[in-house]
Amino acid sequence: MTEGATEFWGRLRSTGTGDGKLEVPSLSTQVETGYGPALYAVGPAGEPRLLVPFGSGSAPKDLGSGPNLFAGVSMFKIDGRSVSFLDVVVSDRKLDNVFAELVGEILIRLREGQAPVRAVSGTISDFRTLLLGQGRKNPSMGELMGLVGELGILKRLVDLKPSAIAAWTGPFGQRHDFRSGDDALEVKTSGRSDSGRLAINGFHQLHAPEGGTLLLAHIRLERADEGSLSVSGLCTDILEAGAQRENLIAALSEIGCDEPFGEKWNATRFSFEGLDIYRVNKGFPRLTPDEFIEGALPAGVATLSYEIDLSHARDFLVSHDATADLFEGFLK
Repeated sequence: MTEGATEFWGRLRSTGTGDGKLEVPSLSTQVETGYGPALYAVGPAGEPRLLVPFGSGSAPKDLGSGPNLFAGVSMFKIDGRSVSFLDVVVSDRKLDNVFAELVGEILIRLREGQAPVRAVSGTISDFRTLLLGQGRKNPSMGELMGLVGELGILKRLVDLKPSAIAAWTGPFGQRHDFRSGDDALEVKTSGRSDSGRLAINGFHQLHAPEGGTLLLAHIRLERADEGSLSVSGLCTDILEAGAQRENLIAALSEIGCDEPFGEKWNATRFSFEGLDIYRVNKGFPRLTPDEFIEGALPAGVATLSYEIDLSHARDFLVSHDATADLFEGFLK
């Protein structure tokens, strides 16, 4: 079973199409569930994936996702009708062989007549130590606040264009948090007490892309037990706006958010206090490669971090009335 699964995933990666029945590359496992066959599939970066149709019942709340594994629900159209699938995908490619064993066991249980939810959740539970690992420590307040800020900007962008999920490039090691063509958008989030100063990491962070422009979005949040903003709430809003689930999960996984709907990433809620957008042009308070000889840090200086005082950036502030048009222009 393991060898066959690996071969199917390899074929899907090489062709990028599958049998063409879904909008993601997929092929039938020939194992029936009572709602249609389970499917081998691959994620946006070629990650091995299993899709198990489970009918029209309510979606399970927790299938056993962890740091290296996403297990949730996705919907795809087959012959013009929407079908709900249990969607299981591994994020750490070093675990491909273990994942193949997991999928083989799920298929065995399905073939024996187990219900899809029970087969998937039960197998993941049995494989938890091997596949899910011990998990990461709880995120810090700074990590939570920063993620909520970026998700808030992402929500505004996907409301305008669902495909804007692809503009969230920061999690994948890019210089800026968002990139659209030659234009970039950097997001900084702060609480009320430190809202006048922003920490900048490196001399490239406020350096515009070659031939493009750079915007700086400063989001102000306040910790509030009854606040309207949370990681899970924003993720739900982003998906309901039409963003692709696999793209969102892949980005969250890259920054260590292994359970975006779990308790540890939602223990704190925030209230929205304000948003300011700055055009980062010549004269904006910043350090860039232009300030250094040959565009590099002095010999022996490995990293650079500094703070900017926003009271010196007022001339670059975009009026609140123009913010919506600015986001639309960013995505063109």
